[in-house]
Amino acid sequence: MSDQPGIPFYNPSLSYQENYELGPFGAFSEKPSPQEIAALQLPESEWVSVAGLRLRRPIGIPSGPLLNSKHTTAAFAWGFDLCHYKTVRSREWPSHPAPNVLLVNATEPIAPAEIGRDTLIARPFREGEQVDLATLSITNSFGMPAQPPGVWQADMEVAARAAGPGQALIASVTGTSDANNDPDALVADHARAAAICAETGAHAIEVNLSCPNLGGHGLMCHDPEASARVCKAVKSAIGDLPLFAKLGNYAPDSRGEAVLLSIVAATAPFVHGYGAVNAVPVPVATGAGEQALPGAGRNLAGVCGAALRATGLDVVSRLSAIRAAHGYTFAIIGVGGMTTAADYFRYRNGGADAVQGATGAMWNHHLAVDIARAMRGEMAGAKS
Repeated sequence: MSDQPGIPFYNPSLSYQENYELGPFGAFSEKPSPQEIAALQLPESEWVSVAGLRLRRPIGIPSGPLLNSKHTTAAFAWGFDLCHYKTVRSREWPSHPAPNVLLVNATEPIAPAEIGRDTLIARPFREGEQVDLATLSITNSFGMPAQPPGVWQADMEVAARAAGPGQALIASVTGTSDANNDPDALVADHARAAAICAETGAHAIEVNLSCPNLGGHGLMCHDPEASARVCKAVKSAIGDLPLFAKLGNYAPDSRGEAVLLSIVAATAPFVHGYGAVNAVPVPVATGAGEQALPGAGRNLAGVCGAALRATGLDVVSRLSAIRAAHGYTFAIIGVGGMTTAADYFRYRNGGADAVQGATGAMWNHHLAVDIARAMRGEMAGAKS
């Protein structure tokens, strides 16, 4: 059992490109012991199917910290059986300047109705700083960078081949607006990026509807018509591959419920599953009230970890209720603040067919092993 978090496999003190070239770090880059490998084994008769993907266990890492095939290969080795290759584009795209990952003073889950309302205090991590995973919250402020397509496509092929039996690689894609912010061009670019991914051997595609802005009018996952156009175009481009859509948060009121229901109704004909939720943008500042992240337009940052847990569980439970009430068959991937084995069971009990963790996996390479042992009843209290 893993008692103390180790060195994070994404080093918050380095830039995105340095992490891409030098990472992953810590024990994540090492091979599991024979005892850990044994803990991860499971008879094929007990494997599960999630949106047509045959998985040993429905545990993984969402789009974000797995920057390339070195990271995804390590994740598969450590028992994360459903892994997303970090969001790619049809063109090269720079990252926001470092730092991108800061420690945030939100040690408890923020209520879904409150998240994003108050400014959170953020600061850089200290070298070798110990963290409490159950209370850890961080910023996620990258701007969805991408290597040139010729680079990431070849590397994604390597990543897909490294998936073992009962494991799957999902390629996360986004579109990039042209100089005129032409909506038709944005839809076409989503499809173009997805088609390139489909050539790599990736086992599924996820279209990221919850980060890119749509002509300055908000998140695409809040616009049913735009979301449907993108999902339809991407599904046409990838053929028989399963398609997932990454969603953001929705206000926990009648208006938010209506938007979520309309998004599902508009996109369900094209998608096999939804990932919920993406990092939620919140105001962040230093303790002195200054901008915490360098560069224009970075007063807001996506927040992950403990702060996001309540929102992720909220949207998952609402998607589950919509699925049951309307006879849908889509899968649900729960994302947001899964840092312990107990969090995994919270999501599963809330209706998630699979659960993924970014912050928890970054600091605890052993998380999937912990969950596997908890599923066998070897960790007292993990299911509470």
